[in-house]
Amino acid sequence: MSRVLLVKAFPTWMKSFLVSPPLGVMYLASYLREKKGHEVALVDLRLKGGIKDLEKALDAFAPRVVGVSANAVERESAHFVAGLAKEKRPGCKVVFGGAYPSCAPGNVLGDPKVDFVVQGEGEWTFARLLEALENGGDPGRVPGVSRLAGKDLVVNPSPGFIEDIDRLPLPAWDLVDLPRYWRQTRTAYLRPERYMNIFTSRGCPYRCIFCHKIFGKKTRFRSAEHVFKEMAHYRNEYGIREIQIDDDIFNSDISRLHKICDMIIDNGLKIKISLPIGLRIDLLDKLTLMKLRDAGVYFMSVAIETGNEFMQNYIKKNLDLKNAKKIISYARSIGITVNGFFMLGFPNESISQMKDTINFACESDLNFASFMAVRAFPGTKLFEIMEKNINNYYYNIPYEVPCNNLSGIDDTEFKKLFSYANIRFYGKAYNRIVRSGAYKHMDFPGGIKAFIERAF
Repeated sequence: MSRVLLVKAFPTWMKSFLVSPPLGVMYLASYLREKKGHEVALVDLRLKGGIKDLEKALDAFAPRVVGVSANAVERESAHFVAGLAKEKRPGCKVVFGGAYPSCAPGNVLGDPKVDFVVQGEGEWTFARLLEALENGGDPGRVPGVSRLAGKDLVVNPSPGFIEDIDRLPLPAWDLVDLPRYWRQTRTAYLRPERYMNIFTSRGCPYRCIFCHKIFGKKTRFRSAEHVFKEMAHYRNEYGIREIQIDDDIFNSDISRLHKICDMIIDNGLKIKISLPIGLRIDLLDKLTLMKLRDAGVYFMSVAIETGNEFMQNYIKKNLDLKNAKKIISYARSIGITVNGFFMLGFPNESISQMKDTINFACESDLNFASFMAVRAFPGTKLFEIMEKNINNYYYNIPYEVPCNNLSGIDDTEFKKLFSYANIRFYGKAYNRIVRSGAYKHMDFPGGIKAFIERAF
């Protein structure tokens, strides 16, 4: 049995970051404990006081293995953790996992303080790695593990994905301090609430060029019964008021979505539901929206990305933009607050095409809109397209900040578009947010601060 400290890294713009419980490492923690008998502790550096929590855990818990979960915008803090771990526990092994190391294992292992990278879905691979470290096996031969052999990068083939995710134990909620999350602004600037978040699926079948594929391009679903049972358990045992669903696309399987909603309604489960990560809008219709509303959904995000038809095809999103506006309007009409995600600055995108995106947002019935600068992350098709043209790329900057202009238009004009977009959209804030009642769901001080930062 190993003592394993799991650490969730944080981005450098910590002061404006939005935090929800780290389900990925919580699933990993429960799997290592319940399936393999390891002793596990967890530290989330995104919380206030996270660095002190880490120092205490390294001293008191004395881990033999430190696992660090990070995406690209968290990479600086991830390497800081590796250095601190080796300083305080010189004999420990440091293992990186998550989107950043999965997509760029060579970059990660260039840090001599990192021993191994676990690529892709972590439960099975990390457990086998720990087994090899414990029993004197060769950890470098574990499927899904990357390491350096001398100066050579060795990337072992993937073991594949866990098909029956109903069999995974529920996240290790006992390892996190829930009230600390309830006091913090969370995803999409939703107001602090007594809530818990869940995954109901893993993977996404779509081929958008800007998205990674850490969970694969096939969606693996938990059964409706399993999802409902988890919701009811959290409502009854923890007394929470809200479930936040963090799937990439919760509505990939409409029949399953309907079944989950029907079970909530038929069993009288009184719970609010938020969907801040994003629904696939072209899979929504009036019946589905009504079921969502009746099941307790009060807030949802839709990822439109671009309001230009040519760019929709270019990025392989392929949405019907006219129908998208109708769906947004209908959701608003039945009392669901709607947030939209948009991206500006795709390769060779013109000012006119970017203004089509801004026009779509401003002419729609969205309550909120987030305009983000395109980032080309390693492991994506977009990165392959742009790799030769990406110099001094800044990942550790908020998505809304227009840095590293990929479009080719003048940088000054590019930055002006973001101010123009936010000022124009939120120029109708009274109707969109106040008169609609959407303000009741939001952390208003945090939202106002974010608007000022984005616009000016």
